[in-house]
Order: sequence, then C-alpha cells, then structure tokens
Amino acid sequence: MESGAAVTDHVIQNPDELTVTFSMSNAGDGTNAARDVFESFKKMKEEARLLEVETEHALYRDMVIVSLSPLHSAPFKGAQQCTLGLQKISRVQLTVVGREDGDLEGEAGKTHSGEVEGGQQEPKVVDDARSAKLKKLLGGL
Repeated sequence: MESGAAVTDHVIQNPDELTVTFSMSNAGDGTNAARDVFESFKKMKEEARLLEVETEHALYRDMVIVSLSPLHSAPFKGAQQCTLGLQKISRVQLTVVGREDGDLEGEAGKTHSGEVEGGQQEPKVVDDARSAKLKKLLGGL
C-alpha cells in the first residue's frame, strides 16, 4: 500500500452471508407440513423476497435466500433437513442533480446546445488520382 493512501481504498466490503440448517418433519399430525414449509422457502427464493433473520447472536436485515438445499432423511417419512444460504442486499439511494435545459447561466450557457438536425449527407466525389491510389491500397478490389 502506498504511503499516505487511505486504507478504505484497499478494503472490499462483501455483503453479510448466513447459512441456516434446520430439520423438520410431519411428526404425527398427518399433514405435509415439511413439504409446505419447503415450498414456502422455495417461493421466497424465486421472488427474491427480503427477509429479516433473527438468530441467537444477531439480527440480519435485508437478506435474500440465494441457495436452498433439501436433504431427505430416510427412513422417517416426511422428515427433511434443509440448508438455506442467505446474503444481505445492500441498498443505495440515488440522487439526480443538475439543471433543466435553458437554466444554464454565464459561460456554461454558451456551451450548452439543443438538438441539431444533421439531415442527409451528400457523398463526396473521388477524383481519378485518389481512386487509383485507393485501388492500389486495396489490392485491386
């Protein structure tokens, strides 16, 4: 790193990533709850829905599911283990600054121009001397 350079110029801030692994089952109620939960996560991933994930140690805001990996556990019918990969989405606010046409004053107003109609361009006539030179350069094409 050059002497005097800001350290922040050399640091890349990657977005937060989180992996959550959990198990679920239909445990005796006769429904397909595990499948329904999996389908809900799948839909959230497809829609890139922003989520808030609260763990024992931290609260993660503006997260999206980037991977969904089910592992079906045999021999238990309806039991499933699932791993979710989540990543934080960084939001930015864009501000448009500038002036409307005709608002420029002083020297800046002199350099501002409106639309120009280019029109149709007339072809230039090539005389015999130039034509011969072009043919020689192009190999007689």
